[in-house]
Amino acid sequence: GPLRRRIVIVAFSGEERGLLGSKFYAKQPLVPIEKTVAMFNYDMIGNLRDDKVEVHGSGSGSTFDKLIDDVAADSSLTVKKSRQVVPASDHFSFYQKNVPVLLFFTGLTKIYHTPEDDYETLNIEGISKVVEFSESVILAAVNADEKPEYRRTTQRAGRRSGVPFLGFTPDYRPNVGLIVGELSPNSPVGKAGIKTGDLFESIGGTKVKDVPSMIAIIRKKKPGDEVVVIVNRDDKSITLKVTLGRPGQAP
Repeated sequence: GPLRRRIVIVAFSGEERGLLGSKFYAKQPLVPIEKTVAMFNYDMIGNLRDDKVEVHGSGSGSTFDKLIDDVAADSSLTVKKSRQVVPASDHFSFYQKNVPVLLFFTGLTKIYHTPEDDYETLNIEGISKVVEFSESVILAAVNADEKPEYRRTTQRAGRRSGVPFLGFTPDYRPNVGLIVGELSPNSPVGKAGIKTGDLFESIGGTKVKDVPSMIAIIRKKKPGDEVVVIVNRDDKSITLKVTLGRPGQAP
């Protein structure tokens, strides 16, 4: 039968360069953003393993937990639900505009962001299963009497709980080190003078190569600690002092 709410299907460009496409859409949407009931995002659903799918952001909409549980009960997939919103994908542009969001995800792989990450490595049957599951979730939301009310969640992934807050999303480019992408409002790194595009060289005297090496360093620190951060900007090294924020701090 006819859908109770309109569905807009969008393929965003520029995600890897700082969510450029979704940010543009959120500022100039086809349908007014305040009338956008929810945003459902697919990012890396090509590697289903052991029939386990992750759904992130269930805490961002008041109806999402029950909705996902109801659909999962009738699905052959094992559904791993996370209430938190992950910053580093296109749904985040909508979440920042107070739109409830869900991310469907089948996990990282060892070949992520390498030349080997080609279509032959995809689990095509798995993609079909994830899409079928997500379609049921989306249609249930589209046809529900009640729309999801927006809720703020903490923006640290669960595995990073307890890690002091820096307040930026990395710009994921392969083999170039850790580059600052999106800065959260009032972020500790932003207050210290770090800008989008800066390349991390070191934190507290220890070299930074990527996200895991950054987390390993700040995991040993406490909120309120001041650390010396050296970044490369326009081929010049700049030394700045960053006061670390509380874990799970929302921007």
